Amino acid sequence: MLENAHNNRKDILNELAKILSVSGASSEPQVVANLIWNFTTDFNSSIAPIFNKHGVRISSAGVFVHQQPFVRFGSPNDLKTVEIGDLLLCVTRKRRNGAVSRNALLLQAKVVNKFPIAPDNPNQLDLYAFWPEFTYVRSGGLNGQSRKITAPDLYNGAKYLLIPGSRVSGCICCECCAEECCCENCLCSMSSAYPYKPYLSNYYCFTRELYDLIFGNAGRAFIYQPDSNNTNWDQVITDLLGMTSKSKWMQRASGGFGGRVVSFACGAPSALTLVSASPDLWQISNDSPPRVPPANHEPQDDGGVSILEITVEEAEG
Repeated sequence: MLENAHNNRKDILNELAKILSVSGASSEPQVVANLIWNFTTDFNSSIAPIFNKHGVRISSAGVFVHQQPFVRFGSPNDLKTVEIGDLLLCVTRKRRNGAVSRNALLLQAKVVNKFPIAPDNPNQLDLYAFWPEFTYVRSGGLNGQSRKITAPDLYNGAKYLLIPGSRVSGCICCECCAEECCCENCLCSMSSAYPYKPYLSNYYCFTRELYDLIFGNAGRAFIYQPDSNNTNWDQVITDLLGMTSKSKWMQRASGGFGGRVVSFACGAPSALTLVSASPDLWQISNDSPPRVPPANHEPQDDGGVSILEITVEEAEG
C-alpha cells in the first residue's frame, strides 16, 4: 500500500519543496526551529491527504530542544569536544502485517554562502567523517558512556544539512549537483552532503532526501532499544531519543530567554512515538516559528537533540 503512493511522487515532492522553501534563517538554531515548526504544520495538512488516498495514514510532530548533547573523542593529548548534531529525523513505518521498520538521519545544520564547502569546525567534520569511538559529555545520565558507530551506511545515517545564506540565490540543490530540479518552479532550497575532507561532497536535494526517508530509502535503519551489549548506531539513536525525553526542557513549560523560547513541541502529538514531551510544550500559540536564543546561551548538562518524527501506518483491512 505504501508503495502505491509513489504514483503521486511529483505531488509529494512539490508539497515537500514548498514546506522547506520557507525554513531559512540566519542562524542554525533558528533554522532548526523554523524547519520543525513549518514542516509539522504543513506536512499534516498537505502531505497526509495524498497518502490517505492510498490507504496510508501519515503524520509528523517535532520537538525543539535548544541544548544539544556533546561527545568527546581523540587521543589523551588531543581531546576534541563537539555537539553530536542539530536535528534527528526519525521515520517509523507500520505495515498491515504488523512489521515495523525505522530509519533515522542525524543532521548537522550549516548556513552556506558559496561552493565548495569546507566546514568551519574541523572537529565536527572528523566525527562525521570517521566516527571514532566517543564518550558522552554534558549529556546528563549518559556522561562517561562510550559508543562506537561502525559500517554499513555510515554516511547515509549522518550528514550535513546545507541551508542557503544571503549570498546564495536560486536553487541550492541545482547549484551543487547540477541535476534537473525535482519539483515544479524550482522550489527546493536545502541540500544534504556527505562529510568528506577537505570539502563536503555528494550533495543531494533535501526535498528528495525526505521523500526517500519516508519510503525507507534514505537514512540508516535502526532498532529502537537494542540489547544492552549494543553500543553501535542503534544504541546511539536510542540514547538521543531517551535523553531528549528526559531533558529538563521537556519536563516543564518552555521558559523564556530574552523574549525567546528554549523548547517547544508542534505537529500531531500522536506522531511522537519514540520521544515524549510535556503537554505544556504544545501550548505555544505563535502563528510563526518561535524565536530561539543563540546556541551558546546557557550550557546545560541535561539538554537534548531536536527531533522531527514521522509515522507511516498502512490501514487495516
